[in-house]
Amino acid sequence: MTTDTDTDTLIDSRLQPKQPTGVAVLGCGSVSARYLRMLRHFSILEVRHCADLDPERAQRRVQEFGLGKPSTWQEVLDDPDVAIVVNLTPPTEHAATTEAALRAGKSVYVEKPLATDPEDARRLLALARESGLLLACAPDTVLGRGPQTAIAAVAAGEIGTPVHAHASMLRSGPEIWHPDADFFYRPGAGPLHDMGPYYLSMLVHLMGPVTAVSAQNRISDRERVIGRGPRAGERIEVAVPTVTVASLDFASGAIATLVCSFDAWAATSPHIELHGTSGSLVLPDPNLFDGPIQVARAGGGGLQELPAPPGYVYDRGIGVADLALALRTGSVPKADPGLALHVVDVMNAAFQAAERHTTVEVHSTTTRTEPMPTDLSVYGWTGIADPEEDARLAKIR
Repeated sequence: MTTDTDTDTLIDSRLQPKQPTGVAVLGCGSVSARYLRMLRHFSILEVRHCADLDPERAQRRVQEFGLGKPSTWQEVLDDPDVAIVVNLTPPTEHAATTEAALRAGKSVYVEKPLATDPEDARRLLALARESGLLLACAPDTVLGRGPQTAIAAVAAGEIGTPVHAHASMLRSGPEIWHPDADFFYRPGAGPLHDMGPYYLSMLVHLMGPVTAVSAQNRISDRERVIGRGPRAGERIEVAVPTVTVASLDFASGAIATLVCSFDAWAATSPHIELHGTSGSLVLPDPNLFDGPIQVARAGGGGLQELPAPPGYVYDRGIGVADLALALRTGSVPKADPGLALHVVDVMNAAFQAAERHTTVEVHSTTTRTEPMPTDLSVYGWTGIADPEEDARLAKIR
């Protein structure tokens, strides 16, 4: 619950002029374009570096977005004016690069998953605490207006006590659109690790922590071929399950099913349905920051769209701005690393359950973060002054 003191702190942070928080983007692949497009609109942030193993790729991002300078990883670590590293490296590199940044005295916002191994994730949380630094983790989509509307509706008892949910991530596979899709089919990725964090984070916000998982995995025999870019036509080796079907038990007593697939050519299932003792809720894609939230209440009337208060409706970056605000105010980042660790534990339990043909307990827990403020100026949000320029940047991949 936000207290008057917390509110005063946020207001003070907005009114008192301060230098922007220095940011470095590590990893200049496809997702970096989505971050850089938005980071430029938060006056609380200053992008100082774009770093990548491929110097030409870093140079291209700097030219495309006009932010920072192309740099090496060592230059990022050595810059005393960098307070936050935005870690967009491949999932298998998250643990090592996040640890290096923390040891260099940088707070880190890391793309999902926090790490591919639960013990690595625990070690990162411990290191951040010991170092007095902050760690935050994607997805920050749960901070958007749509998910926040759904979370508030459940908290207000709009559907009574949650009983069960169904979540479906059904896609044909990222090789259709991604020019370097190999890593999606390597250990640490696949549909569960790649897209599961969006769905699991949303389910945990709605129903609380998971206590046990049973699951089944399958690797389809479909050949994967890169569909676009300079490597179009190149075949991809598949080393991870392409379909995971999991059953989740929650500490609240609720249950849910989660299906994550890279083997669906079309689907009509809602992304998330949540059913309670006095109503049902239908949610849009949790990979997005907004979308209609529909509710059906006991007694009839069918589905009706809930009104949405003001909030963030754009793209990746609000989690980074929130981390910068947390550094200024001494608050807890809303892209909570404790939730990210719990999600890693749940995904790991699903793989163990599928391998052993049994139910696996999840021993970590987490709590819901505080609601987002409706006034985005606390994050230095300047708004999008030039829609045409923003539309141009949105097309960059």
